[in-house]
Amino acid sequence: MAHNHPLVSVILPVYNGEPYLQESIQSILKQDYPNFEFIIINDGSSDASWDIIQQIQDYRVRVFTQENCGLPATLNRGIHLAKGEFIARIDQDDRALPKRLSAQILFLQTHPQIGVVGSAYRIIDATGTVIGIRYPLCMPHQVKRHLFIGNPFCHGSVVFHKHIVLSVGGYDHEAPIEDYELWSRLAGVTQITNLPDVLYDYRIGLDTSMVIVNKEKFVKETEKIRCRVWEHAIPPSVWGGCSASSLWYERRQLKKYPLIPKGTHNRSQHELH
Repeated sequence: MAHNHPLVSVILPVYNGEPYLQESIQSILKQDYPNFEFIIINDGSSDASWDIIQQIQDYRVRVFTQENCGLPATLNRGIHLAKGEFIARIDQDDRALPKRLSAQILFLQTHPQIGVVGSAYRIIDATGTVIGIRYPLCMPHQVKRHLFIGNPFCHGSVVFHKHIVLSVGGYDHEAPIEDYELWSRLAGVTQITNLPDVLYDYRIGLDTSMVIVNKEKFVKETEKIRCRVWEHAIPPSVWGGCSASSLWYERRQLKKYPLIPKGTHNRSQHELH
């Protein structure tokens, strides 16, 4: 039987995730943090995903199945089902490192002004081999300002306050880039940040993700979200004390070069410290 009062609810949406699903599930069940529930929602899979999910024997796991309705709607259902104060994400082809939950929950408990926290993460290939490490920006004002450029989080690595996400209406069911769109709204009501610790494995180069976005559509949607961030920008003093003129310069640069070169938003561990 699951915890009656778990502090954390981990949400795993699944759609045809058979190849790496067992590995993803086990990475959560092996966390060194005890007080969590694990909500797994099968979103109308046509492969063996539901069979894998039903075989799990762990009192912390709650499983659900539904007709296919897409990632944003499935995530919102998971949030409403959650008993925890905090919501942790994981994707069906990724892995959480053992200390992930304990590190992020401790951070949120000791930094009540922070509503969303992600982490640095390893990039892995189809075999699970680590091929790189990405260190995102970590200072809250830098992370917020990065919204002017693009998505500052690895979606599966985030943990957030349930009530804060519900206060802005949750994920937008129509948004092709549902996470970036949500962060752009949350930035107006809470602080957002990343931990410099590597706590997550992000698998690339696969067609097993729940969301396969057309590149042209991705570019257009990214630009649409950026424009909305600019239109509803918080006063410059909140965005790290930068001047209005510096923000407008950045905006001109983004209009001239709308997509940043791959990797320019990363920081090495040396630069972080």
